[in-house]
Amino acid sequence: MNQSLTANHLDVGVGTGFYLEHCTFPATEVRLGLLDLNANSLEVTAKRASRYTPEVYQADILQPLPEQSQKFDSVSLNYLLHCLPGNLETKATLFDHLAPWLNPGATISGSTILQAGVPRSFVAKRLMHVYNQKQIFSNVSDNLDALQSQLSSRYTDVELEVIGCVALFRAHSNPH
Repeated sequence: MNQSLTANHLDVGVGTGFYLEHCTFPATEVRLGLLDLNANSLEVTAKRASRYTPEVYQADILQPLPEQSQKFDSVSLNYLLHCLPGNLETKATLFDHLAPWLNPGATISGSTILQAGVPRSFVAKRLMHVYNQKQIFSNVSDNLDALQSQLSSRYTDVELEVIGCVALFRAHSNPH
């Protein structure tokens, strides 16, 4: 994750702030934005990342976002996509909603758990089945080809790496 961070960073789907607490920003002066639908997650993460005095945005990433006058140079979406409802084609609207918040050439990075077209252990299969039944996950049809297609249709320099059933991705917004 460190190689994808800039000193002007937006974290989407903040969870507990674990990754932000363990990352290294490339500068001492950091502008950090936190965006999530869940107020509790935002509160926990804002406290955990308080040394950066984060900007907090409570919004649904699957809906158009409010205008943002000061744009970001990097955005991370770690372990978010597989929790959103729908398939990767519908979930990918979040990339369109983020576009007005990003500077030209911004780095987009993240990770997601795929279900189709990747190796899954017995335990992973069972856990995904249970999590999908409980609607914690919504990744029944999420696969590497769909992720590649959605990223490539919007970004340049798309990089994808699969480790087990987790896809790590990185790309850049249009430089113009």
